[in-house]
Amino acid sequence: MRRMALVCTVTGLLLAAPVEGTVLYVDTDATGPTHDGSSWCNAFLYVQDALSAAAFN
Repeated sequence: MRRMALVCTVTGLLLAAPVEGTVLYVDTDATGPTHDGSSWCNAFLYVQDALSAAAFN
């Protein structure tokens, strides 16, 4: 019974933790001077580039 209470408590804490994320934009027609994914204008041209950038964040 104590183990179940502990599991429920830990699960509740994990689910209640704030989750932060960054939006990375991908658009093959992006016109921006830099393609860093920070906006639609500066969107990455390829999904793989966005995935690589996300892996470092």
